[in-house]
Amino acid sequence: MDPVTTIGLVSGILTFVDAAGKILKLSWALYNSAEGSSEETEMRLKLADSMAVILKRLSPPNQSAMAEEDRALVTLAQECNRLSNDIREELQSLRPKRRKSKARSSLAALKTLLVEPKIRDLEQQLQRCRDQLHFHISTLSR
Repeated sequence: MDPVTTIGLVSGILTFVDAAGKILKLSWALYNSAEGSSEETEMRLKLADSMAVILKRLSPPNQSAMAEEDRALVTLAQECNRLSNDIREELQSLRPKRRKSKARSSLAALKTLLVEPKIRDLEQQLQRCRDQLHFHISTLSR
């Protein structure tokens, strides 16, 4: 076997071992957790829930009597709320169906690793939306 092929093979094996280790570690954490999800997932859910509560306060029931700037603020708050709900749905779908099942915990761990980039992307979009919302509120308060 030539050296380049050997390096490629070793690299592939190390990548597989690293991914398998992450899955095993996460599946063990899911299996032993009280809620059926990792601490990071629980923290993300709490943040999404608190964001939803704050955004509900910014959305009045009657938007027709509002000024244009206020309607823009409400529209932005609704977009942040939509992103927050999307994150919450993704995170809740990661919980294993049966908490004390090793197989279900392993599948949930694999799904968590596969969905992680999507959740990170949603969190980045939500952060940009929050930044715009903060800027909009600070501009209106001047």
